[in-house]
Formats: sequence, C-alpha cells, structure tokens
Amino acid sequence: MNDAMPDVPTAPPVLVDGRYRLGRRIGRGGCASVYVAEHRILHRPVAVKVAWASPDDDATQAERIIEEARCMAMVSHRHAMPVLDAGRIEHGAFLAMPLLGGGCLERRLERCRRATVREARQWMTQLAMALAGIHDAGLVHADIKPGNLLLDGSGAVVLADFGLARTPGIWPWPRCGSIGYMAPEQSADGGLVDPRADLYAMGCTWFHLLAGEAPLCGAGAADAVLAHGHDPRPDVRELRPEVDDGTAALIAQLMAIDPAGRPACARSALAAIHALPGLEAERAPCITDRILRLCRSRRSA
Repeated sequence: MNDAMPDVPTAPPVLVDGRYRLGRRIGRGGCASVYVAEHRILHRPVAVKVAWASPDDDATQAERIIEEARCMAMVSHRHAMPVLDAGRIEHGAFLAMPLLGGGCLERRLERCRRATVREARQWMTQLAMALAGIHDAGLVHADIKPGNLLLDGSGAVVLADFGLARTPGIWPWPRCGSIGYMAPEQSADGGLVDPRADLYAMGCTWFHLLAGEAPLCGAGAADAVLAHGHDPRPDVRELRPEVDDGTAALIAQLMAIDPAGRPACARSALAAIHALPGLEAERAPCITDRILRLCRSRRSA
C-alpha cells in the first residue's frame, strides 16, 4: 500500500465541484487564485476562488478558504462581498462569489494615479458602512487596501477578500496583513487587535487615493513597519494641497499610532465623514435633480 499523498494539481480543473466551469484567472493571492467562471446549470457568471492543499501545508491553505467563506457568510451588507457557495474538492477547496465588472481601486490608481477628492470621500463612506456591518458581525477584516476594494457596475465600492478576517481580541494576533496599510498593533508581536485596526487601514487607503501613494513607505518592508509604528503621520495636503482641512484631519486621526486616538468605531468614522464641510453641497444637486424630475413628471401627467 502506498501511503504517499496524491500529487496536488498544478492547475485547477476546468470544472470545479461539477458545477463551475473556470475561465481566465483574474487574481492571485498568497494561497489561492480567482477565476471568471460560469455556473453550468444556471448559466450565471461568477467569480470562483480556488486553493489547493499540499503535502507541505497539511491542507491549511484549503481550510483557509472554507474559513474565509464562513466569515463572508456572517456579514450581510451591500458594500461587503457576499459568498454564494463554498466547498471542499479533491486536494483543495473553493468559494464562489458575484463577478463584479468594475475592477479594483488599485488598478484604477494605476491608470489614473489619484482619485478626485469627491470620489475618495464617496468610496470611504461606503467602506465605513461596510466596516460597520463587518464589525457588528464580530469580525476584524484585517486587510483593507485599494486592491481589496472592488467596484460594482454602478461604481460603488464592495469590500472583498476576507482571507485574514478574525474575531477581535485574539491573543496573540497573527502577524499578517498588507505592509503600507497595516496598523502598528497588527504587526507587533503579541499585539491585541480590535476593529480600530481596520480604521487605521482605511485612513492609509484614503491617503493613497488622494496622494497617489501609500503613506509612510520605507525603503523596504521592515522600514515601513517601523515608520507606521513610530514616525509622525504625514499630512495629505503636502501632496494634494486642494484637500480640505477637515478631510486631512480625519485621515490623520484614522492613522493615529495609538488606537485610542482613532475614531471609536466605524460608525463614528462614518459620522465624521458626513460632518465634513462640503458634503451637503455635493449631495444637494442630486436631491434637487430628483425633485425637479418628479415635478416635471407630475406636470406631464
């Protein structure tokens, strides 16, 4: 009898779980790849994330996909990516989710370098709403960054990739995340992490959208980690002078080294965004246009 583990496939099968026909790969992470796929029975396009177990990781990679799917299932919010299906397959696991057509903010920044002040504020409003739902579900996302903020067909942000999501208060917190957006306590040995770590990453993401680069970028990963833990917070207005004082102050607050200096929760951050000067002026034309259209329709009737 041969006790050796069977060979792990180097590429996924064309058909996953007998239902999802895989097409081109549209993303790759540390342990998995994401593909455009079609549900063979419903003829519906979806995105399918697949990870393989290997003899070296003792099925850890595949189990991470299952845990990610469970975290996604805990959250129900229009700005958070839902899970449609998940399961174990031979030598691995998969999860299926809606296929969005707008790409991610990281790709958008590669094309346009910077977002407008209004765009960035709108997207961060939607991110704060998503984080409120995620934190209410008892989770910390732990990997907020432009590459995980997808755009749907209407241009709204949808937060994806729950691969690092955890229950807050885990001790010690695993040292993982994305350098350049990771809160100091998230990268510290034995750091106690709570939802305010997501707010820190939100502030770094907002800074990147406006400045065209992530804050506190060192020459290497170690330098960046040290900078996020010790250096003064940069002022986004030094790279983007047209940013208003209120927005710059809120970004700096979100990026406070001490979690106690950040907004208390995602809803507090959302309220602070709504209180920024100019927001009502931006909303007014949309409301006025709707009122005018309603009046015109009644007159024509």
